[in-house]
Amino acid sequence: RCRWRDPYRANASIFPLYSGSSRARYGWRSASAVASIWRTSIASLIAGAIIWARQIERQLNIYMKRVEDVLGKGWELYAEGQKLQSESETFRRKLDTRSLFDSWLHDINRRDMTIAGRVFDVTKNRAANNALQLSVNFDGHTISLFKEVRNLIWLNFQIPHAITNLAKDAKKVYPHAVSLMETVRTYNQTCSLVRANPEITCLIAQVYADAHQLISQGMTLRWEHFANIYESHRAASYLPGSGADAGRENRQVAFVRQFASTVSLFQDKTAE
Repeated sequence: RCRWRDPYRANASIFPLYSGSSRARYGWRSASAVASIWRTSIASLIAGAIIWARQIERQLNIYMKRVEDVLGKGWELYAEGQKLQSESETFRRKLDTRSLFDSWLHDINRRDMTIAGRVFDVTKNRAANNALQLSVNFDGHTISLFKEVRNLIWLNFQIPHAITNLAKDAKKVYPHAVSLMETVRTYNQTCSLVRANPEITCLIAQVYADAHQLISQGMTLRWEHFANIYESHRAASYLPGSGADAGRENRQVAFVRQFASTVSLFQDKTAE
């Protein structure tokens, strides 16, 4: 029994993986808890949790191999060994990454995310007594979707075809959505500055009208148009006599660029 005394204290070395680093990093959080965090964060938490769990599992395997090296084969047949084996298997089940993936997949399907709808929306700003303001109609979780799918494919998970296609569309739309969000934020801030200084209204009337005209045009745009940009360019490149048109900037991309330029000028004129 003396032979077991120090090696059995390997239990204290094995399970800091559970009682120390695991709780410090993820809690150990259940699959539903991690998925809940993903719903409120842009960070790549699901893929990160899976990578981390696999690393901890490898460390657990190393510790258990050390126990066998010290005590020899059949160590788990002893009473103390049976307890240690049971605790290690319980901990190993907590590291199951499939439940994390299934919970993430369920949450994606429940959300029913799509790359569709109007690009612009008009919302109420609670901080400004529910004043109406321009906003971009884009789900922030879509930004993290294509990153998660990319990481999960790298981790050898089989992603349903529908979600893979959604992630591809999200990747196409993402840079335009980010640009529009930044432009709209600048536009709303500049409008607030104009309202606070009504005496400058006449001085910036023209550029203000230009921005409004572009917003009116943007109200007709839909995210489906952005998601189909690359397919339409690819198809056009195969049509006879389409060489000049294929190289021409897409109308939606041109709008994003022109809107950003006009709002930037609006901001500069207002600040002068």
